[in-house]
Amino acid sequence: PMTVRVTEYDPDGFLKAAHEGGFDMAIASSGLTSLMIEHTGGLPLMAIVTPETPDPNRANGTAIIVRADRPDLKTFADLRGKRLAIMSRNAFAGWQIPASELVREGINPNTYFGSIRAVGGPMTKIVRMVEVGATDIGFVANCLLEKMAATGEIRLSDFHVIHDQSAPDAACRHSTELYPGWFFSVKPT
Repeated sequence: PMTVRVTEYDPDGFLKAAHEGGFDMAIASSGLTSLMIEHTGGLPLMAIVTPETPDPNRANGTAIIVRADRPDLKTFADLRGKRLAIMSRNAFAGWQIPASELVREGINPNTYFGSIRAVGGPMTKIVRMVEVGATDIGFVANCLLEKMAATGEIRLSDFHVIHDQSAPDAACRHSTELYPGWFFSVKPT
């Protein structure tokens, strides 16, 4: 009989465990999967699809969120010097995707904000921080707001998505391009 041990990691812990041989198979974002494969070898075997993201190539993006009652925060230009909360600088939707979107807009994400606070997981913590005003801006995965609203945890109307690029084929609001979703992958071991 084969034993399967399931372990959950935050982005930093995932990459550390990949390097240290902490797992042989993984389910992770396309960004983390790419980093893991680049550094340790391996192969993505299948992509995950959901009713919200039926196209696995356009599934993973970021919602740059602020409180809806902040009329001073409506565009990228309004974010200069404000407080930002992220999960981790290794998080694909939580930092890498929105940072690249800002770079495309001519903004250096490392110096643009008044502060950048990496708060770890779960990402719902960032939504709560924006909600109560503990931070001005949050970088969260697309569909997180909609999932939290569906369970009654938040009201969508309390949040504004900066640079909303939602399209008819996207069930969730997002501020960035959409990238491949999560992959099931294996390492050479």
